[in-house]
Amino acid sequence: MATAGQRDPQRERFWRQHVRQHQDSGLTVRAYCQQHQLTEASFYAWRRTLAERDGETTPTAPTMPAFVPVVVTGVPTTAPLELHWPTGPTLHIHAHCPRTLLADVLALLEERGC
Repeated sequence: MATAGQRDPQRERFWRQHVRQHQDSGLTVRAYCQQHQLTEASFYAWRRTLAERDGETTPTAPTMPAFVPVVVTGVPTTAPLELHWPTGPTLHIHAHCPRTLLADVLALLEERGC
C-alpha cells in the first residue's frame, strides 16, 4: 500500500486497464463508467494523470479547446451544416437533427480525438 505522495502500482494498473478498455469499447465515458461501476470524475482524473505520467501532455501546457465557436450566416435554415475535422471525419447536420443526438455524436468524436 502506498503512503501519501507515493504511487500505488496496483491502483495505477487498475486505471490503466480501464482507460485502455474504454478506448477499445466504443462507449462514451459515461456509459463505460456506468457499465463498470466507476465514477466519471475518477475516470477523467486518472486518464489525465496517466497521460501526464506517460508524457502525452504536461500539466502546464495550454490545451486547445475541443471545439471553437462558429457563426453561420447567410445559409438557409434547411441546408445541412457540414463540420470537417483535420483528421478526416465530416459530419453533416440537418436542420431537424435532435440536439441530444448531435451532443452524443460530438462527445464521441471528441473522445476519439477527431
